[in-house]
Amino acid sequence: MKMWTKSFSVFVFSCFLSLPLVLTKRVLTETERQMAIDSGIDLDSISDDTVFITPAELSDEERGSKFMPTAYRCDGCSAIAYQLQKRFKAAEKKKKVGDPLGEAEVLEVFEELCDGEFENYGVKNVQGIKVLSGEGLPGDRQSGMVEAGGVWKSRMQNICNEVSGEYEEENIYKWYQLQGAPFRQLLCRNYCDDDDGLSMKMPSHTDEL
Repeated sequence: MKMWTKSFSVFVFSCFLSLPLVLTKRVLTETERQMAIDSGIDLDSISDDTVFITPAELSDEERGSKFMPTAYRCDGCSAIAYQLQKRFKAAEKKKKVGDPLGEAEVLEVFEELCDGEFENYGVKNVQGIKVLSGEGLPGDRQSGMVEAGGVWKSRMQNICNEVSGEYEEENIYKWYQLQGAPFRQLLCRNYCDDDDGLSMKMPSHTDEL
């Protein structure tokens, strides 16, 4: 693996694949070319599979709004769905097998989640595409620099409170209890255009929890 860096905000790394793949010569974008020059990298030394990792270039809405930007509302709601599934399951493990959560326990799950820190949730630049990244989201598994914390914490909290206010906590828990029901699709139907609204495939919560 080759790695060059000039600052903490620009990283370039190259991974050499062991499989006998035939790769075509990749043409650098003007931004990538300028980054390489600014970092003192010899352009001829950049291999076909070199990936440039840079911070996401944020719009005014992404920088300043206290609400979740429109482009990330689907993924934001999907992250809340993942966290609720995780926390409902953990809370049920503390009870007798088969016993559902009581109303107070359901409210406690929502209170702890919606007032939580939402660490590591934020926007990530994945090879030039901006995605919301964080636990339970496909973007979390992708290489890239993430802008997390700060305003992204309040945005995730806002999405959590929106969802609970719109559908009510007890109803949401009933959706979770439905065997085989598409919990994320039920919870996020007003946030995602369709069942495949995520920017990348959503991991199964049963595999993650």
